[in-house]
Amino acid sequence: MEFYTTPPRQPSGQEQKSGMNQSNKNELTYATLAQEIKDRLEMLDEALGLAVNGENPAAHYHAEFAYIQLRFVCELIALASLWAHRAQGLTKKLEAEWHANEIFKSLETINEHCFPHACRLTLDLRGERHVNPNPDFQMKRSELAVIYGRCGDALHRGALKLLLSGKPKKYDAGFIQNSANAIKKLLNEHFVIVKDLGLVVLCNMGPPGVPVTVFTAEAGGPVSMTARSYGQ
Repeated sequence: MEFYTTPPRQPSGQEQKSGMNQSNKNELTYATLAQEIKDRLEMLDEALGLAVNGENPAAHYHAEFAYIQLRFVCELIALASLWAHRAQGLTKKLEAEWHANEIFKSLETINEHCFPHACRLTLDLRGERHVNPNPDFQMKRSELAVIYGRCGDALHRGALKLLLSGKPKKYDAGFIQNSANAIKKLLNEHFVIVKDLGLVVLCNMGPPGVPVTVFTAEAGGPVSMTARSYGQ
């Protein structure tokens, strides 16, 4: 028996008939990736709750599952950012890349501001959306790289010397929880700048049980964040 991850949802026949444009299709794919991140973070929370139960003999298995979800989330963040830049043109090598750190290293040669930015999305009385960087929280790509690396290290069984020592493998529940919380703050409301196209991909992850929403904004002028200009 084989199992598969859910692929990005394709436009339905009705959506295609209604005139869904390429921008809508791109938003749909980004939303699928963001929804998977949201789902995996929820599974991580559930597994971590079981892992910290001192009376649970399978606690370490739940901890490992939580680490796996955290590592997948890091990769999905990179893949979503990569997808946001697809219309700009990507090399076949970059489209085949899966390692989160390598994706961002390559993307930064195209757009140094490719990493998601935490923001606050508001509506004014005219129904127009306004986007402002979140002044209370931002995450650097280097911080996500540390999380990604530590997850990879934790998911190795270890050397024979360690096994023969009889010492149990330790898992850091605090690290898992703090990392997951930081990622939630980063992504809760966020945007990705596609500098050369003058576009901003905006995403609201929404509360539990509510699907994520994604939309694309075209800049009337330079795309900017705080005082720095990223447009032409």
